[in-house]
Amino acid sequence: MDAVNVYIAIILNKNLVSSFSSYDDVILLFNSTYPNNKLVIEKYIIDGIDINIETKNSLDDFIDKYSSGKRITISNATPIIAACSRYFISNKLNILSLSLNASTKIIKTLQNVLSYGFSNQYGNMANFLIYKDYQMKYIHVLYLDKETDSNKLYFRDHLSHTTTQADLLNITVSVSYLEVGKYDYNIKEQSMVLILGSNITTEYITSSFIQIFPKNSFIILNEYYKDIKDIFGSIPTLVQNQVHLNFTPLSEKIYNFVDERSDYIYPLYDILFVSNDFTTNGLELSKENYITVNPYKSTSPAWILNSSLSPILNSAPYGVFQFTFTKDVIVGNDKTLFVQYYGGEQKQLPDSYSIFKIAGITPNNSSLINYDDADYYEIYDSSDNLICVKFNSNITNFPIGKNMNIGKTIKTKFIYKFNNEGYFSKLERLFQYDELVPEVNSTMSKKPIKLKYLI
Repeated sequence: MDAVNVYIAIILNKNLVSSFSSYDDVILLFNSTYPNNKLVIEKYIIDGIDINIETKNSLDDFIDKYSSGKRITISNATPIIAACSRYFISNKLNILSLSLNASTKIIKTLQNVLSYGFSNQYGNMANFLIYKDYQMKYIHVLYLDKETDSNKLYFRDHLSHTTTQADLLNITVSVSYLEVGKYDYNIKEQSMVLILGSNITTEYITSSFIQIFPKNSFIILNEYYKDIKDIFGSIPTLVQNQVHLNFTPLSEKIYNFVDERSDYIYPLYDILFVSNDFTTNGLELSKENYITVNPYKSTSPAWILNSSLSPILNSAPYGVFQFTFTKDVIVGNDKTLFVQYYGGEQKQLPDSYSIFKIAGITPNNSSLINYDDADYYEIYDSSDNLICVKFNSNITNFPIGKNMNIGKTIKTKFIYKFNNEGYFSKLERLFQYDELVPEVNSTMSKKPIKLKYLI
């Protein structure tokens, strides 16, 4: 069978892209790996001012150029994929829309769409595990609600999940709106504080805010703060980010090739790879066929398998999240040694490589949620010289030409059940827990595990 073209419209909101070169690099890598591929790619950059109109204009141009044949769209964030879905319905076009990262509950309601993003609900569940672990009493949301915010749908979805879950657990949630110059939001001690809103800067996180922040409390930020610096002073502050279930050889290849990395380079490569299969397989490029073909055979994807995407949820029925300190309180002065053996499979922030926890649902245990301490190892030689530092989520070759798998295989801690709607009816451990409640401090009581490697 002769190969046919697959036409792809990539529509990106420029406000949600830290580096367009990362997308171009992924396309370049794919084309150099498969030089004879039949993918025809059109890229559209929108301003995000009126997403519906800008998406419509992009699709009008795309359909005008490619009025027939196998076609798909790829976009970033929920509003664009929602606009694509509505456009194709109104124009009676059976064209599949794919998202690199859309994660709100709206995705489940859309027709003929699939998203590679992990649901906000799974990230919200992970937050409550930390709440339980540190025996918090309150939740306080600091909300920056701007109608002009391109991420407003994302933040409102997070707020909805948080309040719904808290109501089921009889936890008090207070919501305060962030204001420039205001620093006292009446946050109570033993609060988990969630900050929702784009562009959180020192205009809001002032020295006065830091000074009166209550004891035994901490802050969690969502994935849109992957570029945030250490602006929180003495406040324990964590950033939640989606992470790989498995950092595969293909993931590493992409990581090493792309200079300006973003979170969405891996699903972009996977979508191109699966789409390329439709140039030769003779199948209609439909939602059903997209999730049932097996182009990987015995290899592994860069992010997740296309067959992992649920036709009911329109996304994966699982998701794993890493919590990273904004301040480098764990790796600290050992950063040079850490980076020497760092393979790129963990997330880092501009001022921190220090992982706190990893939590989420995995495909092998979809009815339970995993809560991993992400142990940090300090490895010494027989003369007590520090020769390697690593997290159990950071699998590297041990120095001196030897492999060391300590931390690679850990005892999984599946400790909470949840209901069919994806919420906890109560926070309950599935194993006996007789340890002391960890203290809320700069390191959240996380301590390195010291090991001696006898050479």
